[in-house]
Amino acid sequence: MAVLYKGRDNGPIIPQELEVRLHNGPIIPQELEDWHNQMYNKSLDLLQHLLFGLGDSVEVASLDLGREIRSKFDKTLEINDKKIKLRCTEWQRRLELEAEERLEGVQLPTRSSLLEEEFVAVETSCISSFQQEVGKLLGKKAYRKYMEQLKSSLQNVHDKFALRNTRMLEDLLDQAVQNAIDGFREKAVIPDKSPLSPGAVVRQVAEATLTATKIFSAEAKAAEGEKMYEPYQAVLQTRMSEEQERFEEANSELVRLFCLSKVRELVDEFRSSTGSTEIILPINSTELEMRLKQSWLRVEAQYRDAEDDYSLFTAYDDGMKTLQERVEEVYKQRRQENVEAFAREVDAPLKTARDIIKLSADKYDTVFSVTQYIRQVCLLQLNQGQPKYWHQELKASIIDHFIQSEKDIQRIIQSRQGWWSAVVGFFQWLLWIFRIDVL
Repeated sequence: MAVLYKGRDNGPIIPQELEVRLHNGPIIPQELEDWHNQMYNKSLDLLQHLLFGLGDSVEVASLDLGREIRSKFDKTLEINDKKIKLRCTEWQRRLELEAEERLEGVQLPTRSSLLEEEFVAVETSCISSFQQEVGKLLGKKAYRKYMEQLKSSLQNVHDKFALRNTRMLEDLLDQAVQNAIDGFREKAVIPDKSPLSPGAVVRQVAEATLTATKIFSAEAKAAEGEKMYEPYQAVLQTRMSEEQERFEEANSELVRLFCLSKVRELVDEFRSSTGSTEIILPINSTELEMRLKQSWLRVEAQYRDAEDDYSLFTAYDDGMKTLQERVEEVYKQRRQENVEAFAREVDAPLKTARDIIKLSADKYDTVFSVTQYIRQVCLLQLNQGQPKYWHQELKASIIDHFIQSEKDIQRIIQSRQGWWSAVVGFFQWLLWIFRIDVL
């Protein structure tokens, strides 16, 4: 038979074993209830034996004992409930810390699926431990309540580590993208600041792209398969496209500078090869044009040979256009120099023409008529000597140069300007068109 003794507060007689267990921790409620019922019945039996033969006193004493035992048992239940709640709370906290400790052992960053697998294992273990330690202490309703609280706490732990892992994966991907771009830049370089051909550009871009892709794949392996992985891949592609564009622009600028440098060199060469030391002026205009064209074809061929690797660049065509424009300027200069050289050859006849014009110009009162007269006098004087055998266009250009450069002639022409001169001159021009002499 169990040893019985009074409680410390002179409560009901309870088993010593139960008192010790209650002192050490919570007791299973049903077990406590069973012990209560057993001891209650034994207490009544003992009371009845002690008061046997006292009549109504036995019944009154039994009721008083029952009320006192129930009151003390209710307090015991309350204490036990508090200890159960404390035990549940302690185990929730203990298992929460255990879950954190186990998840701390996972090396982050890692794939979310691996972290999820570890969490499921931790959660299963924690739930099992909780069930073993406090499951029998709780009713179904209370058990569900505490289990939901435990699962919620564990989920918070999971969310904390999942967020930490996500941020570390993002940092990992950010760094992987940056390192990949650094690798791209190391490969996409222009050696010695010499422009690259289109083929070389394509090869270097391909090599740089491959290098960057390998770096990203290696450094971002832990994030492979994550939702954020593909967006970061897209970011890498965008960054590589930007780097490729900058690389190609830098190379195009070098091509442009290279072409312009070659243009300046060839223009200087063209100017030198058509200068006064190479072509003695005056010279027949046909021969001059032939010599100029030969020099042009030579520098054009030199440009094409030197810039052949860059013929697909816009700068190549721009350089050719600039070369043509600047050579054309030299063309005009050489033609003008030839005209001036011829003019120096005909200086005497033109001076005679000037004197004649100054004497007879008063007969012509419009710009058109006096200009026509000036041309006729100049042509007549030129035809008196060697210039007679020169090309007609050459003589015309000499006369034009004479009219423009001779101040006295310009004064004569300018003195005829005015609205009346313009109107009459227009009709004179019409008559001249129809070969009707107006002079």
